[in-house]
Amino acid sequence: MPSEFHPIRTVRVGPLPGRWLTLALGLALPMLGILFALTTLHRRILACDRTGPDAGTCRQISETPWSSSVELRFAISDVREVRWVDTTGPKGGNKGETVIVFANGHQIRVADGPQPASRAAHDRIKNFFDIPGGTALRERVEQPRWFLLFALAMFVAGLVFLVVFARAVTALRVELDADGRLRVTPLYHGFPGRARVLSPGDWREVRQEASATAHWYQRSSEPTVSTARIVLVRADGTPVPVLVGFTPAVEVVRRGAEELAAALGLGEEPAPPAAARSAGAPGPSNPYNVKIPIKTLVWIGIGLTAVSLIFLIVVPRLSGETGRLSVKCTHRCRFHGTECLPGGSWSSPLKPGVYELQVWNPDVPGNWETVLVEVQDGGNTHFTCRPRSGGPPPSRSTP
Repeated sequence: MPSEFHPIRTVRVGPLPGRWLTLALGLALPMLGILFALTTLHRRILACDRTGPDAGTCRQISETPWSSSVELRFAISDVREVRWVDTTGPKGGNKGETVIVFANGHQIRVADGPQPASRAAHDRIKNFFDIPGGTALRERVEQPRWFLLFALAMFVAGLVFLVVFARAVTALRVELDADGRLRVTPLYHGFPGRARVLSPGDWREVRQEASATAHWYQRSSEPTVSTARIVLVRADGTPVPVLVGFTPAVEVVRRGAEELAAALGLGEEPAPPAAARSAGAPGPSNPYNVKIPIKTLVWIGIGLTAVSLIFLIVVPRLSGETGRLSVKCTHRCRFHGTECLPGGSWSSPLKPGVYELQVWNPDVPGNWETVLVEVQDGGNTHFTCRPRSGGPPPSRSTP
């Protein structure tokens, strides 16, 4: 029965490079996946009733579990036309939306999405308004299910990155006891892993094996990065790797091999000359003072841009601000305590609904005229801030 291990000498090999970019991706991807999953909870509902408590009226409701619902009411008699609009883009997709046109020219979008579901919703809405016999109508528009699948994929990818980060060896502890046994313990960001105990034997040498590798984003013709590992060699020539896998921390491996050789009373075989490595390979360097390749910076920039675009898409949906109001000020204009002077302009995402703006007009009592502006769901309402004297109504454009 083997005796209990009592170390008399300890050699620490490290620090080895940690995969901090992997950690960042492992944390960011699950968070973005959760945000995408939450967007699937955003619903828009069109409910019309001819005989119930709300007889003769329709309600357009935009609701999310984390914000107050926004409701727009209108009379069924105010509807002049139900129109189908094909919104298929240049890349295809067969999408469409239903637009309700009122007698005053205003329009609202009530059902959109991929065909044929959006087309079937348009037919039901049109039949309700064209045929007086219908008593009730209820249409619900939800986010596509691929949002949830994409969120699940991002969540799983983030977990994979976290596992890769957690399995990255950042140091190695080698202990020697009086019986000549070696206990090798990998350290994962300071936390010890499963130790290996090497049986005593006639160790012939401590070898520093060198190699060269290329980053996944580099071409084969570009310079490679030197890597190394520590290998113990028994008297019969059997190699026993101490550090499983190669690491770019060549200088750390060299110092660790020297200390381990001194602890075992062995000499160290010199590292292979530079000619043994691939052409153009840089020499050993400190892993914490390396030059970041240009391609790495490019990929980091692409990743940050992609994350920013995702937030620009997801955050408005999470807040329910799925409409936008763009105001051009030709007169003084006030909105929610903010004043816009002539010549200025501003644009802001808002929840769908009707908002009050105050326009400076010396011909009305109090010198401030209240103007109602309707913000549509999924559209950009353009409004010129000036006294209402027969000018055009606010116009709407879709992104």
